[in-house]
Amino acid sequence: MLLVCILLSVLCTHAFLAADMHHRAQTKSLDNKLAPYENIRRSTELFVASVSGTRQWLMDRFGCTVHRLDTLVLATQYQTDDYAALEARALWLQERLGLKDEDMSKIIQRAPMILACKLDTNLKPKLKYLQKRLDLDDTDLRTVIKRNPNLLGLSIDYNIEPKLMYFQEQLCFNKTQVGKIICKQPTILTLNLETKLDQTTAWLQQRLDLSTEQVSKIIWKMPKLLYLSKSEKMEPNLDWLQKRLGLSNAE
Repeated sequence: MLLVCILLSVLCTHAFLAADMHHRAQTKSLDNKLAPYENIRRSTELFVASVSGTRQWLMDRFGCTVHRLDTLVLATQYQTDDYAALEARALWLQERLGLKDEDMSKIIQRAPMILACKLDTNLKPKLKYLQKRLDLDDTDLRTVIKRNPNLLGLSIDYNIEPKLMYFQEQLCFNKTQVGKIICKQPTILTLNLETKLDQTTAWLQQRLDLSTEQVSKIIWKMPKLLYLSKSEKMEPNLDWLQKRLGLSNAE
């Protein structure tokens, strides 16, 4: 009987140890599986704290309204809590362009991605390029950015320069003329080159039977035409005008 008790005790001990080892293995396996989620949880906590701080900074610095904050925070790429870097960019841009506080607030609310642009690799060289390329003085440069702050988020090589070259090569404007057109309507540079600028210009030239020189003169006087929809605005109005006045395309 004693032997049986000893054997049962040994078996129970082994069973307990086996169960404990199995539990430890399961726990370790579970910990390994949950590790990524724990990292996500910690990142989320940091993220929430960062977003909260950024939201408060945007409210204090630019007077942003509550309904605009989420969009602004998204656009600034959740810039951690390094408000010194954000403030440095905002302050430099405001001083460089001679902007009033209310103008700066409007710019940031329209184009919050500016705060994600680094000074030395984006803001400084881009403003220098725009001023030189468009032959603008400081007042004109300020006007352009106030009217279309999204320019600071566009690529020079892949977006801005091709459009400027289009005006010079296809429409025969010189550098100064291009600068004046952009100063009048700076949002032209946010229009798509192939599907908007080129197609609208070609349509005007064909529809009105114009030479390149003639269509250039029209765009010089009325650059807003480049924004209009051909099917919804220009074509119906031209049809009505032709019928009303009995005009041909050439006339």
